[in-house]
Amino acid sequence: MTRQDEVLVALRRIIRATDQNSKRLGRDTGLTVPQIVLMRAIATNPGSTAGFLTGQVSLSQATVSTILDRLEERGLVTRQRNPRDKRVVNVALTDAGRALLEQAPAPLQESFRARFEMLPGNQRELIVQALDTVATMMGAGNLDAAPILTLGNIPEQLPSPASLATLRPPTADDGPALHALVRACPPLDENSRYCNLLQCTHFADTAVVAEHDGRLVGAITGYRLPARPDTLFVWQVATHPDARGHGLGKRMLAHLLARESLQDIKHLETTVTAGNAPSAALFDAFARSHDCGVTRTPLFDRERHLGNSQDSEWLLHIGPLSRSEGAMPPIAVCR
Repeated sequence: MTRQDEVLVALRRIIRATDQNSKRLGRDTGLTVPQIVLMRAIATNPGSTAGFLTGQVSLSQATVSTILDRLEERGLVTRQRNPRDKRVVNVALTDAGRALLEQAPAPLQESFRARFEMLPGNQRELIVQALDTVATMMGAGNLDAAPILTLGNIPEQLPSPASLATLRPPTADDGPALHALVRACPPLDENSRYCNLLQCTHFADTAVVAEHDGRLVGAITGYRLPARPDTLFVWQVATHPDARGHGLGKRMLAHLLARESLQDIKHLETTVTAGNAPSAALFDAFARSHDCGVTRTPLFDRERHLGNSQDSEWLLHIGPLSRSEGAMPPIAVCR
């Protein structure tokens, strides 16, 4: 084997090690390497701002914001306005985020850093110079990169069904697929197939589905409250496990409320259980983005109304919605 081949083999091993580490983290936690790196920074600096975290993880503020959007949708982080200065938004892990982070294996770069620091100073310098020379020889000397061992674009990683999905009103033909989608999204309640057909036809104006490669990967169903037609009640938000963590719920909600037929909607209501952190996070984020308040009141009691078959449902009321120019784009950017 020539020296050139030995170099290429070493590079290939580095690429494979990085790829295997990323896949292992995704398999064990459902998180990407940048997401775990950012969550570790939040755990070390609870209540910090996105701007501060940007410096801690050496990523751009736009990238950090994108990652936070995805973590917030999964109910792993919260962003709250500082009570002393409403211009400041503080970031913290949720209980679910802390629990997941405790179980997550360390990213490859952490073990690399520890071993690198154990090397003599002159050897560390030689490694830096050699790798920099290799990057230049490969035409990558001017490429922007962050000190995170992962493959692909950091905000996006690999193209996901969420980022490629087409949003549209449902039709009767979507009824069976909607039924299967809800079944794949516990703890959502399965409705009858007939109910799903009605949601896709009679209530198509207040529903949206996300389709990718001929299958549904997301859906929101809802209806106008009969006594308060300016209020949209969101029945269910379903995002397939393959499409989670990429802002699809937020994108579907913005798409739905941007419809011309729903421009008179001034309030949003839904119900959540205490254990459904992702759903609560979605609506909290929606309320903040439209500068709305959120009120929570008990609606259906586990024992009195639900026969102890499921957790109590809390009613979330959001509004009045801001309809200022640009507040609800027809198609929200997927994050």
